[in-house]
Amino acid sequence: MKNIHSLFPEPLGNYDLHRNITSTELSCLKEQDWNESTFNYASIDKNVLDKKNLASLREFIENSLNDYSSKIYQFDDDTELYLTQSWVNITLPGGRHHRHSHPNSIVSGTFYFSGNDTDQIQFEHPGRETGQSWFFPPKEYHEYNCYSWLMPAPIGKLYIWNSTVSHSVPLLEGKNNRYSLSFNTFVRGNLTNGGWTNSFQDRSL
Repeated sequence: MKNIHSLFPEPLGNYDLHRNITSTELSCLKEQDWNESTFNYASIDKNVLDKKNLASLREFIENSLNDYSSKIYQFDDDTELYLTQSWVNITLPGGRHHRHSHPNSIVSGTFYFSGNDTDQIQFEHPGRETGQSWFFPPKEYHEYNCYSWLMPAPIGKLYIWNSTVSHSVPLLEGKNNRYSLSFNTFVRGNLTNGGWTNSFQDRSL
């Protein structure tokens, strides 16, 4: 009998492009006008995936979103997640990206198209945001007792997650600039639940 249940887990979509990024796509993504952030830079253009030369990448991301939503939300056939914003980030060696989340979005994601083999993204436990004051050093870290989790960010990798989850980029120790394509989404379609406005459902173990 299972005596430890994983209640309300945070899903992380993990997808791979399974092809090389073309030189045309790379040029289109990198040739941006930049806004300086706290420790890195973000493109001024917030609709990067609208570019014609990125149609194949957009299709890959939208197909991944559809797969994620079908497994996590199990929407009705006429309901879907759609892209609302997309932009490029660049972090220089010695830089980083501060901890943040994405407001006014349902699901967010990042696709890595240029960087270092050692690049990572760090996700934060929701308890850290609530100011939880205790910490007991464990013998070994796992998903139940850690406050953050590092995931590798190789070229061609796409991660998708709940937009409320805080995340950051650790100090960039590689020699190459780290480029990523990020996006936000919202939902459209049937947002009712059989005529009920309260969509909360109880689930017994």
